[in-house]
Amino acid sequence: MGLELDLGGSRRISYGSTGMSVTIGIQGIILKLRLSRGGQKFVCPIMLFTHYDWRVALASALLPPLCVSGVKYAIIKPILRHLRDKEKLARRSELMGIVSEGLASAESERRLLEPVAKRKTKKEAERGGLVVVSAVYGTRKGLEIWQAQWAQQQRQGSDAAETPAETLQQWCDVTVATQFLVDGSRLVLHQGVSKAGLMGFHDVAPGENKELWVMYLLDGEPFRSQVGDQQSCRLPRDGAAIEDGAQRGEVMRAAELLGLAPHRAAPA
Repeated sequence: MGLELDLGGSRRISYGSTGMSVTIGIQGIILKLRLSRGGQKFVCPIMLFTHYDWRVALASALLPPLCVSGVKYAIIKPILRHLRDKEKLARRSELMGIVSEGLASAESERRLLEPVAKRKTKKEAERGGLVVVSAVYGTRKGLEIWQAQWAQQQRQGSDAAETPAETLQQWCDVTVATQFLVDGSRLVLHQGVSKAGLMGFHDVAPGENKELWVMYLLDGEPFRSQVGDQQSCRLPRDGAAIEDGAQRGEVMRAAELLGLAPHRAAPA
């Protein structure tokens, strides 16, 4: 009989807990491996030294945490990281397949809508109505990337821009589909319905929050609107005039590239 010092620790796992400790006493130095599962406790003692020696005691006290840390950082964490990366890669491949199918479907629908959308664009432009210059649907990150590219594109005076591969899944151009939905200089999208289900749209990033950004002309003046995926959108009521000079210029240059001559209503 006598005093004993027990040093160690434990960790909870899905089916119980595991632990390791070193007991230092008169009888010697003992390494104990513990496992608890279903209310049962299992202890496996391993005699390291039959009598007390402070050097062995110090080494034994440091052994459990060093072993646990070594196993955790050299074996367990790399394995878990590898499994997570593998799962992410598989999920990304699956999502890319879904997005690619949606993109192909949206492109087919866009071609069907384009003739009617062009007639509506011409009619709205002639009477100074609601002309969609650009409409984009995607994640906030994707839309911000698109906006920077689009602004540069307008400054350079081109009507096409190369899109990096990593942004293809984050946004899609829905200008034609949005103009198709304009009726009598009004655009109405109802609340509570995902815009990914509209003709010419598709889900660019399943499981992520998305938005619709629209830039348009009304009576020859540039306006813009930004709404969430399931928020209502009623233009021109929900639109806001573009006050920034640079942004106004970009929208007007884009309209010119599309052949949309700004129309202003004659003063009364």
